[in-house]
Amino acid sequence: FPVQVVWRVRTYMSNHLFKLPILSTICKSVGHFPVHFTSGESGKFKVDAEKMEGVEKTVDAHLKAGGWLSFFPEGQMNKEPEKILPFRYGGMKKALEFDAALVMLVFRGNPEVWPLKAQV
Repeated sequence: FPVQVVWRVRTYMSNHLFKLPILSTICKSVGHFPVHFTSGESGKFKVDAEKMEGVEKTVDAHLKAGGWLSFFPEGQMNKEPEKILPFRYGGMKKALEFDAALVMLVFRGNPEVWPLKAQV
C-alpha cells in the first residue's frame, strides 16, 4: 500500500519554497502545488485568490485522476512542536470537497532529530 501511494502523492507548499535552489527543483519535478499567500508573516494564511484559482484547477485534475493529496493541517511549520496547532479549514477544504478518505500520520521527536534552528 504505501509504495503504491507514494508515486501519486502531491502536497501544497508555500510558494516561497519554490524559490529555494535545490528544494524547488525537487518539488517542481514531483509536481507539488504552490500556495500563494498574501503575506509571509507567521500565522497569516490569507491566499491570493486569483493566483490560487489555477493551482486549484491543477489540484482538482490530479485528484480526479486518482492522485492523493498530502497536507499539513496546521498550515505552517510549528515553532513549538510539543504543542499541536489548530487544524486549518483551508487544508481540509479539498478533502471535504472530494469526500476523501483521510489517513492520519503523526510525527514525534522531530526536534531531537532536526533542531528548529539547525541548518539543512
